[in-house]
Amino acid sequence: MKSKHYPKNWGQINLKMYIDILKVSDEDFENENDRLVKIMSVLTGMSTEEIYDMEISDYGKLQNKMSFIEREPSIDDVDSFWIKGVQYKDNTLMNEITTGEFIDLNGLTNDHDKIFDNFPTLLAIFYRPLDEDGNITPYVSDDVMDRKELFMEHLSAVEIWNALGRYLKKKSIYLIHISQFSSRKMKKNRQRQTR
Repeated sequence: MKSKHYPKNWGQINLKMYIDILKVSDEDFENENDRLVKIMSVLTGMSTEEIYDMEISDYGKLQNKMSFIEREPSIDDVDSFWIKGVQYKDNTLMNEITTGEFIDLNGLTNDHDKIFDNFPTLLAIFYRPLDEDGNITPYVSDDVMDRKELFMEHLSAVEIWNALGRYLKKKSIYLIHISQFSSRKMKKNRQRQTR
């Protein structure tokens, strides 16, 4: 087997690779070996054909190197991470989001079939750089796509798991806010109709 650099732990897997793994995990396969080969293809950059054509001993060595994928990354309640010397922090105040954030989040969370594709954009909305005073920079919709691309390349699966845990908490808070907003809107409409 050729000596290549393969990820040895979740910390060496970036967001793009992680999303590809999630998509593979969500696919239907005739057997789990086919799923594993496809995941190994994502992690190594090798084609599935190359993996199927490997000597069984080389395949076993590769599988041993990739054994970490059988365990989920550990989750810590961390609200920030660093990329290229810049700290990005989670905007935890869901009741203080801007209308632009609300609209962008609502659009991204409504399409359940694209949740894996939309997850990096959701992260780019929630996690923003800190300014010189240590405050989260204001939300600017035009910055989201650049931040998404940065996260795709440099955010590790460990950081993603931490963010995912925080995102799921936020999503439940977000849904409560949508519900409250909708009920207030319905109440106002009823009041207008009774006048």
